[in-house]
Amino acid sequence: MCILCLLLVVFLCVTDWLGFSLIRGNPLPESVQTWINKHPESTICGEVVRCQENEETQSVYLKNTYLIYNSEKVSIDNVKVYSDTPADMAKLWVSQGASFLHIVDLDGALAGRSVNEDAIRAIVSSVDVPIQLGGGIRSVEAVKNMLELGITRCIIGTRAVERPEFVKELVATFGADRIVAGVDAKNGMVAVEGWEKVSSLSALDLCLQMKEFGVKHIVYTDISKDGTLTGPNVEYTKLLTKQTGLDVIASGGVSCMDDLVRLNDSQIKGAIIGKALYEKKISLPDAVARFEQGE
Repeated sequence: MCILCLLLVVFLCVTDWLGFSLIRGNPLPESVQTWINKHPESTICGEVVRCQENEETQSVYLKNTYLIYNSEKVSIDNVKVYSDTPADMAKLWVSQGASFLHIVDLDGALAGRSVNEDAIRAIVSSVDVPIQLGGGIRSVEAVKNMLELGITRCIIGTRAVERPEFVKELVATFGADRIVAGVDAKNGMVAVEGWEKVSSLSALDLCLQMKEFGVKHIVYTDISKDGTLTGPNVEYTKLLTKQTGLDVIASGGVSCMDDLVRLNDSQIKGAIIGKALYEKKISLPDAVARFEQGE
């Protein structure tokens, strides 16, 4: 089973998503303050849940929090910054044995175009392993640009749902080994536009359609599991693998070595590990030795 290490590229930071309150009189949480310091032109917005006041502070608790940055809305339900130099994280994972990196431009997924090209270029220049990239890749020109930049495979998500023939065109133009269909789903139904919208199309139906168009590789993300460290959706990923015959890579919820064992035993092609690495729940050298090198 192939192990892919995840880098979430957001405003040039490697991040995690949580939830927070805005506090007047006290500083913002350190991670959020760091973010704002880098982008002082940003505005934090959200729906007020409640206000709380005492003699020293006034707190405003928000939900559905987001930033307005460069006139665009970007989801930000709190940010835990693991590193503000993604290229350094990429080098770290490769030094620990990573043979493939998985990058998501979260800003790009929401904006519908590449936003963090400089950070992506820095990652490509810093390591000598294959890299697949998703987030905001919605045109032939965008794919061509990223492949020329040194990206090995481009992941097509939203556009695969909105215009499936686009994926067929990409496979014909660039080859099946350069194009990956990103299937993000909630309760079995495909989600698009940075997970902001849930469609009426099932993940299985989308995978079968992608197979008809020549796609060989699928990244399946159960978005209800992503970032939760509660375990991947092994059964549905196994179903997709068996029903389609495609190379399906599991994403979302991987939290421990036992999760990887279950995926491997289910004959699933690969797994993307993100938060579990950053939170030191999984040792990457141990995972690579066990599942890629058979030790």
